[in-house]
Amino acid sequence: MKLTSIIPHSILLVLTPLILYVLMITVSNDVSEYEIIWGLLQNISLSEASSSLRYEQGSLFVLWGFAGLVSSSTSFYLVGTLALSIKYYLFNRYLNNPLIAYFLYLITFVHILDANQIRVALSVCILFYALFVSPASKYTYLWLTLVAVLFHYSGVIILFLYFVRWPIVPLVAVIFGSLVFDKVIMSTDYLNFARIWLASGDGKVNLTNSFFIMQVFIFIVCAVNWKSLSEGQRRGALLNMVGVVIYISFLDNPIVAHRLRELSQLGIFPILFLGARYLTFPKLVTSICFCYIVFYNLLLIFLELMQI
Repeated sequence: MKLTSIIPHSILLVLTPLILYVLMITVSNDVSEYEIIWGLLQNISLSEASSSLRYEQGSLFVLWGFAGLVSSSTSFYLVGTLALSIKYYLFNRYLNNPLIAYFLYLITFVHILDANQIRVALSVCILFYALFVSPASKYTYLWLTLVAVLFHYSGVIILFLYFVRWPIVPLVAVIFGSLVFDKVIMSTDYLNFARIWLASGDGKVNLTNSFFIMQVFIFIVCAVNWKSLSEGQRRGALLNMVGVVIYISFLDNPIVAHRLRELSQLGIFPILFLGARYLTFPKLVTSICFCYIVFYNLLLIFLELMQI
């Protein structure tokens, strides 16, 4: 590796744990929740933890493993670091301009995921792999979904990638699914874990949300220029499109709407950093929209830090 390449990699590797630590001790809302989980995992076996706690088995295994070795805050920090390390590898392995892509992820999404919703952060590692790499077989997305939901149930969004060739199908399916969502969740005790998604504690869905409007612009430009997108870019575009339709369709289920819309923003990375290296019109519009998302996120983080 050349010196000119080693230096930026080294800077990012130093910045990553520092940024994660600062965000974790300042703006993270979920640290206290994981401290409770850490306490519950003390002095019990993995099988006891699995039977008594509602958390996904993959995340529970990781949290249980760290809980037996280090303190609650260190455990939380190490899980976030693990998730970021995997993403750093994936970005460098599969994306054009990986350092730029990773830096943008670091300043835009870490405060939401790796410093906060660490179970989702682990699941997102699998989602990124699904977005970046062409499927090896017709079962690839199924297996990746099964792995992703072991860390967080939102990983089921990977299944939408089966329909990259027929993007209208998942969009219609989301609309139909929103109509029967409440009834399906309430129809069986097996879905008790999902009833929290019916709550409205995350605030109302706001269709004038500027982040959502940026995603709508990306939706439109990718739909109009669909044939010019590479296979990888189409996967990202489809995820973004699904997020837009979910946000509109689940007006009465804001937890689902907000969480999956936030997750669908990750589709921006394949649009910008896969396919042709030169600037295309979809990349130009997506870049402008993403710049807005990046700077607005930085502003929100800054304002939150100022209140501490």
